Amino acid sequence: MSSPTRDQVANCVLAAIDTLNPQLESDRQIERSLTAKLFGREAPLDSLGLVNLIVTVEEQLSDDLDVTITLANEKAMSRRTSPFRSVDVLIDFILEMLSDEAKAAA
Repeated sequence: MSSPTRDQVANCVLAAIDTLNPQLESDRQIERSLTAKLFGREAPLDSLGLVNLIVTVEEQLSDDLDVTITLANEKAMSRRTSPFRSVDVLIDFILEMLSDEAKAAA
């Protein structure tokens, strides 16, 4: 199977936001935008909210694209800047992880 496109991954992340938002306080909901902040200063998610988002994104990727990925991994945690700070950065990180997995499997 070919690697998912950026649009496919973006749709999964946005669908995860749609799933998670009703569970969040109104002032903690995530903007449904590719540039929306997720975690960090002036971002809506606290650490528990971030964990919920990560799990929801992983489930969405599995359900929609048949992709199994662990986002909260050593690579993510060792970065100087968090791959979870905004939607577009998270999408880039997911694509990077999928690319790395594809190269390892080749």
